[in-house]
Amino acid sequence: MVILKAGAVLIFSKSVLVQSAMSLTAMLVVLSQSTTAQGDIFRYRDGRVISGTVTDEKTMTIHEAPVRVWAVEVEKGVFIRVLESELVRNGYEPLSEARTQYAANVGSVEQTVETHAALAGECMKLGMPDLARAHFLRILDIDPLNSPARVATGYALDENRRWVKKEVVMGESRGKVFHKGRWWFPEMLAIEQSKGAAKDKALAASKDLVRWNATARTATGAHLQTALNGISQINDPLVAGTLIDYLLDTRRAAPPELKLMYVDVLSRFENPAVAQALARASMTDASEAVRNACLSALGRFGREVAIPIYVGYLGGKDVAQINSAAYGLRQLQATGIFFPLLNALTTKQLQGGGGAGINASPTSGTFSTGASKPIEVEVQNQEVLNTLSAMTGQSFGFDRAAWVAWYASVYAPPAGDLRRDP
Repeated sequence: MVILKAGAVLIFSKSVLVQSAMSLTAMLVVLSQSTTAQGDIFRYRDGRVISGTVTDEKTMTIHEAPVRVWAVEVEKGVFIRVLESELVRNGYEPLSEARTQYAANVGSVEQTVETHAALAGECMKLGMPDLARAHFLRILDIDPLNSPARVATGYALDENRRWVKKEVVMGESRGKVFHKGRWWFPEMLAIEQSKGAAKDKALAASKDLVRWNATARTATGAHLQTALNGISQINDPLVAGTLIDYLLDTRRAAPPELKLMYVDVLSRFENPAVAQALARASMTDASEAVRNACLSALGRFGREVAIPIYVGYLGGKDVAQINSAAYGLRQLQATGIFFPLLNALTTKQLQGGGGAGINASPTSGTFSTGASKPIEVEVQNQEVLNTLSAMTGQSFGFDRAAWVAWYASVYAPPAGDLRRDP
């Protein structure tokens, strides 16, 4: 074994390494592929990778945004400035002890496929893919047909079972293009890019909304009113998605005045996504005023979208939501929902339990203490009955059998004697 691991540090144990001098060619192959072995690493969005020693780090304001900036010495007396905004995500990698150990011992490793494969694997585990690639390239020097090394260095087998660069197989043979780390068929890439462009436009359109919303969530008095006035002026349908997120956000409290403004602005964009959001908010928002405003807006548009959502709530377990859904369906004058309402006319609920209590036996006259058990009770849902009566013009109370009999008499009358004449 040529590699030992102590904690998260890559250690090359010289007591077990073969002390054969590395050839000049091998050294160039390994080390020229990674000039980042002895310095802090910076990976740029355009593909550049530089290394050096960080001599200063600060946060500066550039184009009204805070940006992390490093002063880096890339050569003795040569300094450059690196902006985090120019790097890929997590593009700054400080010099690690693993890289230091690597640089100190890489010259004494045994020149075999097995040794370089083991080193490549350890480098990948420790987050050093550039060094792993260098070892895979060295493997190809030793064994040009080594399949794992070929795949790791960007090769693939073509239809003739020949190793060629992956971009040749994917591009010329399969018609794909490489974009953001993945191979795409051109038509799928076009769809993905159009989605990205739409998202960018929505973010740009929502810039003022985000600013006003941040102010309105914490401000009071005149500042709150100014923020609300700013939101009220927004009339771009591209902000609908952001407004929906704000309206349905239950993690952060928002003043009812702000939620009502969300509803008012959203009501201008009469589309299915808005109707769905208003229906959900009318069922879940903590403010009665907000719930009523959502329902009122749905009365003007979106009935076809909202009604199935309310019907879905009828099948739930929450009594309050069942009755709220029935009320909403009545306000929207829903039809054709007899059986969903009938099934929600009464519901089973667990009540009691969880605490100490006294259990009495009426037959034996004995008493015992202990935790009371929850019992299942039947709950009558008044709003469901109100909606059922308003929809049918009938009133049979909570008598399910009477409702079923009435429905059968109206919609499924007896078919008469279907027997053949003798």
